[in-house]
Amino acid sequence: MAGVFLGVFLGLLLTPAAVTGQEIALTLGRMVGDDLLREGVENRAHVGFRDVGIYGLRVGLGAILVQAEGAILYSPTDLFIETDGQLGSSITYAEIALAVKVIPGPVGPFVAGGVGYHRLTFDLVDADNYTTMGYNIGAGVKLSLGSVAARIDVRDHITPLRIDKIDPIVLPLIGLDADKTAHNIEMSFGLVFSF
Repeated sequence: MAGVFLGVFLGLLLTPAAVTGQEIALTLGRMVGDDLLREGVENRAHVGFRDVGIYGLRVGLGAILVQAEGAILYSPTDLFIETDGQLGSSITYAEIALAVKVIPGPVGPFVAGGVGYHRLTFDLVDADNYTTMGYNIGAGVKLSLGSVAARIDVRDHITPLRIDKIDPIVLPLIGLDADKTAHNIEMSFGLVFSF
């Protein structure tokens, strides 16, 4: 699936005649962290990602009703709150996606989906980062104001958590005993510059 998105993205990049617009969007928003319910372990009944800000950059290439976009997003979320102690961490999303305009025009709703790398960085000296292939799906709307536009996005960043790949130093702190899938919801506003 990643090959399909990459192929379309590169196809748009290599055929400039088909490209109707390029844009850069500065993104600022809120990440609603996923709660992963875990029962039966003392003091670890509830684990999840803390709700915090998310910041980043999206770059897009458009062709009629379809836009290919790349995104780098960062969130300084703490991982697995309400355990014995809060584990400081952050998550970075490096993703590519296709956005399909539902209605073209100055107010353009769209749906989007894509793939990318999701990287969890832990605030422990000897802990390795956790990097995995993840997904995103969502919708939004763009309001065109000429060469400047605004966009609102709601995206579900889907991150598989495999316990055999999480650092052994981190695993006992978070208390996971089985693979889980985290759904972190991004609600963001973007200021878009077209060129």
